Amino acid sequence: MAAVRPKPTLVTLLHGRRLAAELKREIRRLDETAADEGGILGPDLTVLDMYVAMLFIWFRGDLALPRLIRVAAKVRSLPVIAPIWRRHFGDR
Repeated sequence: MAAVRPKPTLVTLLHGRRLAAELKREIRRLDETAADEGGILGPDLTVLDMYVAMLFIWFRGDLALPRLIRVAAKVRSLPVIAPIWRRHFGDR
């Protein structure tokens, strides 16, 4: 028998909204401070770039994040990563 999930309270809803707003603010900040070319930290891609690319699987396009979008696309197109990415995530 599946456990019954309690309905969220106003406090948990507001807490969730606050966390979502904080996450959006921080991801914008990461985009603003990312390098103009290459990866987030500079000319070479790092594990951070791969992690951000993975996070973009859930990105809905509701924020303007041009540098992070560019980095995610670059990671997805790497010859060693591209076939694995397509197999697991398709076009996301």
